[in-house]
Amino acid sequence: MKLHKLSYTLLALVSAFALCLLLITISVVRQRQTLASSQSETSYPKANSSAPDSEEESALVSAPPPPVESSTADLEDLADPFLDTAFVGNSFVFDLKNYGLIPSADFYGRVGLTVRTVFTESVVGSTIPVIDELNAKQYKTVILVFGENELGWVYPEIFKEEYAKVIGAVRERQPGADIYVQSLFPVSAAASAKNEYNTNNTRIQEYNHLLEALAAETGAGYLDPGSEMRDRDGCLPDEAAADGIHPNIQYCQIWVDYLRTHLKGDPS
Repeated sequence: MKLHKLSYTLLALVSAFALCLLLITISVVRQRQTLASSQSETSYPKANSSAPDSEEESALVSAPPPPVESSTADLEDLADPFLDTAFVGNSFVFDLKNYGLIPSADFYGRVGLTVRTVFTESVVGSTIPVIDELNAKQYKTVILVFGENELGWVYPEIFKEEYAKVIGAVRERQPGADIYVQSLFPVSAAASAKNEYNTNNTRIQEYNHLLEALAAETGAGYLDPGSEMRDRDGCLPDEAAADGIHPNIQYCQIWVDYLRTHLKGDPS
C-alpha cells in the first residue's frame, strides 16, 4: 500500500512538472510572436536617411539648383578689353606704357613719331621700323595715336592722306584686327596761348574733325578720350599736365577708363 501511494505521488509530481514546463513554453512562444508583430509595425529609418519617401519628395531632392544667370554683357565686363591690343604712335603711347596702367597691351611708341616716320624710325631697343613691330604677333585691336607732332604741317589734308597710308599698312600686317584712330587731347589754356609748333586747341579741334572723317572713310573706329578731359572752356585742366600737353597718370587713367568702355565689339 505504501509503495502504491509513493508511485501516485511521484506520478503527480511529474505531471505537475510537465504541466509547468508546457505553460512556460506556451508563454515564451506567445512573447516571441508579440515581439515580432510589434517589430513589423514599427517604422525604422531607412539605411539612407536622405532618401525620399515619395515621388514628390524624390523630385525635390534630386532636382539640381537653378543655374546662376549671367548675361553676355556681364561676361564682357569681366574680360580684359586690352588683351591682344597694340598701341602705335607718338610720345603719348610712350607715356601710357611707362605709367603701367595697361599691363596686358603692347606699346610701340616713340617721342616725336609721325605718320611718316612710323615707316622709318624704331622704338627704343629695336632696329626695325615701328610699323613692322606689328608683325610680331596677331592682334585683335590696334590703336593709332598720331597728330600732335603734325599740328605744324602747312596742309592738314596731307596729314590725313599720310595717315590713311598708315591705316593701310596696319591692315596689311594685321588683316584680322580692329583698327582705331584716336583723337588728339586738348592742351591747357596756357599751352594753347603759347602755340608752340601750332599747338593750340583750335587747331586740335580741326585735326580731330579730320581724324573722325578719316576713320569713317577707311572703316576704322574713332576714339575720343580727350572729350573726358576738357574743362568748360574746352581746355585741358591746369592740374592735368605739368607741361600743359601730356596728361599725368591721373588723367591717363581717365584715358584708360574711356578705352575700357569703348573697346567692345567692332569699331564704331
